[in-house]
Amino acid sequence: ELMDSCDAVIANLTPFRGISADPGTVFEVGYIIGQGKAAFGFTMDRRHYRERAGAADRDELGHSIEDFEMSDNLMIECGLQESGGQLLVAEQPGEHRFFSAELFRRCVQALIDYSNSR
Repeated sequence: ELMDSCDAVIANLTPFRGISADPGTVFEVGYIIGQGKAAFGFTMDRRHYRERAGAADRDELGHSIEDFEMSDNLMIECGLQESGGQLLVAEQPGEHRFFSAELFRRCVQALIDYSNSR
């Protein structure tokens, strides 16, 4: 119910328990986007996904590792953009490994700007 009542979402997509964003958070972002609502995200990790994956072409099973020069999986970042949102990346380390009040404020402002432009 709570997600259905939202007009948009701001998600912390900083890698958590691995090299990518938390799967539960990614599900929530996809759910919101699937409803035609805007999704904005932020990450404290400035590295591209491939760099976090060890900058290898393939994983230990021989699967190719994407190299789209994006902060995370192509579907996450492009999904945000297609919804009208965006992914904001920390310019410097924050006061906490997983959160920056300043980066969150920038996300809120981006959402306000998006809402005002509609």
